[in-house]
Amino acid sequence: MEYNKKESYKDEGIITLGRFSTNFNFLCNNIREIFHNNYSFFSLAFVILYAIEQGILLYFSIKISPDIALGIGLFILITLTTIALERLLMESRTKKISELNSEYLYLNRQYKEKIEELEEQNEELINVINKNLK
Repeated sequence: MEYNKKESYKDEGIITLGRFSTNFNFLCNNIREIFHNNYSFFSLAFVILYAIEQGILLYFSIKISPDIALGIGLFILITLTTIALERLLMESRTKKISELNSEYLYLNRQYKEKIEELEEQNEELINVINKNLK
């Protein structure tokens, strides 16, 4: 049987679970990075969004008094969803800071070990030089 080079097992644009997971993780990491780098902007944006939502609630409570229960219920649903999204982003930011801190501590520990190793080698070299000079 002859191998046909034109036949291949390439992925022809089919979204597999692994590729979807990789792309989704990449997207989430990018969103987390954007949020981490622009924390003050997002914090202010959420405060403004809460104020707008409260203004909308006030508007509906004045204009639609008979159906106020439905309007308030929907408003509460929207507000709680917004709060949940903000909380998710804040936790993501905290996680990123924690990861960076852990990475820093790990690298710091490695550098200290390397410095100690270099100091020992330096002392050995000094001793060898001193012996050869005598």
